[in-house]
Parts: sequence; structure tokens; C-alpha cells
Amino acid sequence: MKKYFSIFMVAMLLIMVSCSESDSPAMADMRPSDNIVNTDDAVPYDQAELAAVFAALDSLNATVPDNVGRGWFGGIIKTLADQAGAAIGKKVGHEKAGRVIASALVDIFIKDAVNESGSSLQVTFVYDESIKPSEFAIGGGLVIPGTPLVPRPAPRRSPILDNDDVEEVFEATNDVDHIGYQHNFAMIQILNNLGDFYSGGLFDYNILCDQILDWLGTDDMDLNRMAYLKDIVYYTGPIGLECYEDGCSDEEVIVRYYDYLVESGASQADLDIFVNFTADIAVKCAGMSEWGIRNYAAQLHELIKSQNISADMKVELAIIAQCTVNSALFWQQ
Repeated sequence: MKKYFSIFMVAMLLIMVSCSESDSPAMADMRPSDNIVNTDDAVPYDQAELAAVFAALDSLNATVPDNVGRGWFGGIIKTLADQAGAAIGKKVGHEKAGRVIASALVDIFIKDAVNESGSSLQVTFVYDESIKPSEFAIGGGLVIPGTPLVPRPAPRRSPILDNDDVEEVFEATNDVDHIGYQHNFAMIQILNNLGDFYSGGLFDYNILCDQILDWLGTDDMDLNRMAYLKDIVYYTGPIGLECYEDGCSDEEVIVRYYDYLVESGASQADLDIFVNFTADIAVKCAGMSEWGIRNYAAQLHELIKSQNISADMKVELAIIAQCTVNSALFWQQ
């Protein structure tokens, strides 16, 4: 199935989805107010160049077998939620926080809906490091922090650490090559200690946000930007839950999060990339085995490397691809 969505096609899908727009949670004005400085330093992009990237991804996806593993319907909702959350976080200078909050929030909303509130499942730590954005930053004017050689939790473990140790891991992996690693590490800490985010038997969103923001280091965020991030990312929860309860198709999930991004004032580049790149990767990973996803990640790295686009755009696409495949790996379990 061809995954390239034109704006016209998206508009048609908005009409065709099984639940009308009125069924979605009522949203406040989601665009940053005048007192919030938008820190989104958008990477200049050429629409024709991006279209060539999307076409190359379509070609790659046509050669990669589908359904070689087990499906993960709930997972694709969470993966697309965290990428939508990243776009919101980008506006206030913290994509990572937006991504982690959204992904955890949708999972918690779904657990609450199926009467698993506060249950800790002891998920394991899986991640992939095939996609290395720093490789594309040479000559691109980006400063890539080095990664200190400190012990990190091994894969296939369920590390339960105190907050000081968690913060140390985040500090030691604070570079573009480990954003997907950080996402999955944060999810391990949240899901294996889920009861910590409930108060009086009820989920406390503020506790979750404050813990994530503390882990990721948000000392440079003023209160207005922090409040905006928390308020707007919250909408990913009820949107994801509705997708889950309604049994939405992949296309319907994409459209609902696309609509969310439109309402938030996302740039046209972010919208195009979300629909034609991020969503294509997430859908392709659905049903793949762990090793199928890992092999696909290596192919994505080579695809980005081969494209005739700026170094900065290669870095941006590599970060998105890295986070998407790592989210897919995590939510497949």
C-alpha cells in the first residue's frame, strides 16, 4: 500500500474515519501564546528533496517483508503518540520530554481502561543503536556532546534504579546517538515503577511529568513553557485511548495524530515528515520480529546516508528514525 499522503488525501481520511471529529477530546487553543518563546529552530528544507526521501523510503519498504513477527496494535498508537509529543516538545526546546511523556501517558490511559491501573509489568530493556545521527553531522555545524564511558544497564534486564542513578544514566547518554536509548530507558523506569505515579488510587499526571522533566534536566525551561508542554502533550492520552477503544486502522491512527499536530500549529515540514516518514516507519515495524526491526533500522541508516539533503536534515531524520524503531522495539514486548 502506498504510504505517501498528500494533504488532500489526509483531508479525505479525516472525513472517512470511523469516529467523527466531535468524538475527540475538546482541545483548548494549542498554539503557544505570546509569552512563550518558540524555541523550534526549524531545519530549512526543500520540499522536492524531502519528497525524494519519502519516495526512497517507499521503495525500501516495498522490499522489506511484512508481518514476519507478531503484531502490536497498541504499540503503534504509543509510537505515533510519542512522535507527536516530540513535535510539541520541539516548540519549547524539549523534544525528549514531549516524546517520553506522551508515550507513557497513552500506555497508562490504556491500562486504566482495561483495569490494569498502576500495575507494574517488569518489561525488559531493549534498544537499537544502528542509526547514528552524529555520523551525518560532520560539517553540518552541530555540536555533538561526547558520551562518557560509564556503565549503562545491559539489554534484556529490568533495572530498577533510584533517581540519582537514573539521572546519571541520562547524563552519560546525553547525545544524539542515544535519544532512542534514553526513551526506552525512561519507559523501563516508569512502567516498572508504575505505582509511583498514582495517588489515592488515581493516576497523577503531574507526578509523571515532574519526574520525567527532572530526569531529563529542564533547568533551562521557564514555567510558561513547562506548563505549555504539560498541558498540550496531555491530549495524546485521550486521543490514543480512543484509537485503542475504537480499533482504529493504522491510517486512522495517523490521521488523528496528524489532526492533533495541525491544531497545535506544527510546521508544514513537521506535518509532512510525520505522515510520510515517521508513520511509514512505524507502520512498517508493526508485526516485525525484534531482529526484523533491527535489520530494518540498519537499512534506514543507509537510506538516510544516501540522500541528497543537508547534513542538518539528515540528522533530524536520523533522530526521528532512531526514536521510531526504538519505540517499536520497546512496545513490541
